[in-house]
Amino acid sequence: MNEIIDEIDEVFVPDENTPEIYVEFSIWGEQDISVGIDKIAELINIPTAEIMKIGDKTRYFKNRLLRFDCWQIKTEERQTYEIEEEIKKLIVLLQDKKEIINYIHDNFNHISIGFCVIVTVNNGRSPFFRLSKETLQFMSDIRAYFDIDLYVNSWNGDD
Repeated sequence: MNEIIDEIDEVFVPDENTPEIYVEFSIWGEQDISVGIDKIAELINIPTAEIMKIGDKTRYFKNRLLRFDCWQIKTEERQTYEIEEEIKKLIVLLQDKKEIINYIHDNFNHISIGFCVIVTVNNGRSPFFRLSKETLQFMSDIRAYFDIDLYVNSWNGDD
């Protein structure tokens, strides 16, 4: 099966209709966990992570301030139909950190941990919304929520 996917990837050429996808994995708290957010970053120890704190400007609405603290890693935005491929890029980074993530669940109050898939649909073409048992098991093992943010660009329906 992987050989078939590799062959498809070799010939796949994205165009203006291909969905754009990126995935975020976040640990965040709706209340002030700033005492712990730096400790969480230290425990997980992934250098590419981003830390956002209460009062920082939001990424999407520059005139709004964050109401939570957050530790986050994410993939680069990419044109693809395969959501799971993008999720697996983060799972590879997190695979050996299951115990640490569950420690954070158990020892920090008011924490949410999960994946968010951000999809921009272009001209009515959406990605494949399917996940393997292994991916779902990993999410379950770390008690993660799974969220999809879907943004649909205008579409004339001619395709």
